Order: sequence, then structure tokens, then C-alpha cells
Amino acid sequence: MTLHARCCLFVLGLLLQTVSASAGILISMQNATLTGSGFIDVMVSSTATPGSPDLLDSFSAKLVLAPVGAATVAGLQFSNPQNDSQLGLGNYVFSGNSLTPAPLGNVTSATATNDTYTFGDATVSGSGISLNSSQPAYLLGRIDLSVVAATPGSQYTLTLANDAFTDFSDPSFGPLTIDPASFNSATITIGTL
Repeated sequence: MTLHARCCLFVLGLLLQTVSASAGILISMQNATLTGSGFIDVMVSSTATPGSPDLLDSFSAKLVLAPVGAATVAGLQFSNPQNDSQLGLGNYVFSGNSLTPAPLGNVTSATATNDTYTFGDATVSGSGISLNSSQPAYLLGRIDLSVVAATPGSQYTLTLANDAFTDFSDPSFGPLTIDPASFNSATITIGTL
């Protein structure tokens, strides 16, 4: 085999390793505008190939609200308690196979009132849900928010925390890789109240 052919195979191998290393669970949230109470949907999908899907059997997710710039601290809060309305929706990731009854989590105060929400669920079957890049995203959580003391035009970020409270596991309780893009923030703008 020529040196050029060996180099090409080496580079191809590196590319394949890079693709598989970045495959994993992808959490996404859309930017939103709220006027009073409302919700934001947190979605789950996977960057895994259809031939080698992620098998999601349980999860724990920690979400954090933070003011942007001069926005009032605690002006936007997680509603307490949460409605957990995703449990009744057909596009919920564990629809018809949810182990945990409501409430799925707890709203707590870390740096401001009701600024943190940690929630989770698992399958009843214990066999997991197959996720891959050819499927549409599933609903992970419909997160209820309340505008408490914010002024119109102020903004807040909603972020998935990259810590021990955020975990996605397969049926053998092995951790699934979380795509780094999952930790990008969504921006919530306060509309006219």
C-alpha cells in the first residue's frame, strides 16, 4: 500500500472517530417570548446513526434560569409546582411507558427564587427508547414558567446544567453521551404584560 493510501486511510479513521465521539443525546429548546405564565418545550433527539441508535431508558435534567444584563433577578421563575403536562402528550419521549408519576421533579432556589428545576423519568419496561438522527425530536419536558417581576423587553436564559444532576442512561444504567450543543442556552424575552 502506498504512503498516500495509508495517509488517506488514517485521515478517514480520524474522521470516523470524530463522528462517533460527537454522537449522542441532543437536548434543544427554542427561544421564546412570554407574557405572564407560559411554557417552553425541552426536546430530546440523538445524533446517533440509525444503525447504532442511542437507547434512552432514564434521565435526569437540571435546568437553570438566569437574568441577562439588567433584567430583574427572579423576574422569571419556574412555576412551582410544575404541571408535568408532557405526561399526557403523545410526543413525550416515554409516552405510555413512563415509570414516574407527577411530580417529575423539584423547583428550587440556587441564586434566585425558583431559578432551578431538576426533573427526571424512566421507562416502565426497562428496555429503553431507541433514538437516532433520522427520527424527529421527542418532548422531554413541557416546562412551566411564570413572569413575576420582569419588565417587558427583559431577557433570561434557560440552560441545561452540565453537572451531576444531568444524566441520560441506557437500560443497563450506562451513561449516554450528551452532545455538547445540548448546553446552549435558549433566550426568553418578556413581552408586553
